[in-house]
Amino acid sequence: MGGNVEFDGESVWVRPLTKADWSAETGKTWVYDAFVDRTPTQILFARAVMYPTDVTDDDVDELIAAIRQLPTVVAVRLDATAISRKGVEKMQAELPGVRIEKPGVNWP
Repeated sequence: MGGNVEFDGESVWVRPLTKADWSAETGKTWVYDAFVDRTPTQILFARAVMYPTDVTDDDVDELIAAIRQLPTVVAVRLDATAISRKGVEKMQAELPGVRIEKPGVNWP
């Protein structure tokens, strides 16, 4: 869906840089992560050249399902998405242990 992942013990966001890197990342499975022993802790959606970030309210249910499969994720930052306040509130309600942030939006 275009998110960048931060893993436990790492100080940088892991982001594929080229289309080939992106294809390799999307082909990886939980088996890969089990073998390299990486624990995802945060997801960030940020703008980048050649990096898909067209997540909208229509994708919220899929995003919630994906995050539920990553129980170690504690934060999601939605910088480059078209997810509305209503979508963020749904995520917050359905993912109570995950901090959901949508910067640049002033909500009461």
